[in-house]
Amino acid sequence: MTHTLFSRIDDMTAMLGSQVWTSLQHGTVLVIVTAVLLWAFGRRVPAGVHALLWTVALVKFVVPCGPALVGSFSTGLYSVGDPISVSAEDVLMGDVHPWIFYMKIVLLSAYAVGVLFLAATAVRRWRRHARRAAGLPAAGEATRSLVAACARRIGIRPPDVRVSDEPVAPHVAGLFHPILVLPRWLDDQPAAEEAFVLHELAHLRRRDHWLLLAIAFVEIVFFFWPPVRFAARRLRSSREAACDETAVTHGPLGAAAYARSLVGAAARCLDRGGGVVPSAVSSRLEERVDYLLLVPARPRRRVWLGILVALWGIWALAGSRPVPRVERCPDARMQMAP
Repeated sequence: MTHTLFSRIDDMTAMLGSQVWTSLQHGTVLVIVTAVLLWAFGRRVPAGVHALLWTVALVKFVVPCGPALVGSFSTGLYSVGDPISVSAEDVLMGDVHPWIFYMKIVLLSAYAVGVLFLAATAVRRWRRHARRAAGLPAAGEATRSLVAACARRIGIRPPDVRVSDEPVAPHVAGLFHPILVLPRWLDDQPAAEEAFVLHELAHLRRRDHWLLLAIAFVEIVFFFWPPVRFAARRLRSSREAACDETAVTHGPLGAAAYARSLVGAAARCLDRGGGVVPSAVSSRLEERVDYLLLVPARPRRRVWLGILVALWGIWALAGSRPVPRVERCPDARMQMAP
């Protein structure tokens, strides 16, 4: 019975390793393809499209084996041979070399401990951030009216609004009941305040607070793989730039004035030691400013561009065939029990 248990564990761990290997291969190749594609087109496509393409690249790590589709991205990879021509399941079987079995158990245990630690840390950080926002005083009537007017402008329900005396920039906290936190230092900058409010409301319209949760999940599961972190950073930067576009399109500031407000908010937070990393002035500020100043104005809607992005997602995610199981003779099993 012990021998049978060891054999089943050996099979399951080898199959799991093979599936992870497939995810890493296909996801990494798609990240490279996406990076090259966006480098070629660059700012000629909206930041929202950048964010969608990076989202597809991250999803590929989680769903490498989608429904079969002729001519899909993964079908093409299989047609030219696996990116790395190694059968992970064969390599990870402990039949011939019993030490492989024990190494798999040690690595799997260490991986599980690492994932649980990172997940617990992330949950604790998110809950602390939400509790801190919920404990702030409610915004005044004038601020709530501004937020309500901006929410109507972009077609969403206004969130709960709180005010902070700390040197932070506007940000959203919480998942199920998001809270918009506005600093008091914006009271004397009404145009910048309106633009930043529109930026944060654009995050809510895009469901970016849930997207951040999904990004964190993929980063935690594949914490050991640099291409995942690269794609996650690019996705965060793209979603910020997309909300910047909304703030400029619907707000009182032009691109140059809004960029100056971003830089000023970042400088204020840094000079006064602000502890919260806000979305309005967060990652890759220099890149966001360049995007604002160098990208020409575009029409608000491009149906054909949405169709192309949808087709890209179908092509990139569909068509992966599962790695075939390798059948082995029963007498080839490793003898791990007396």
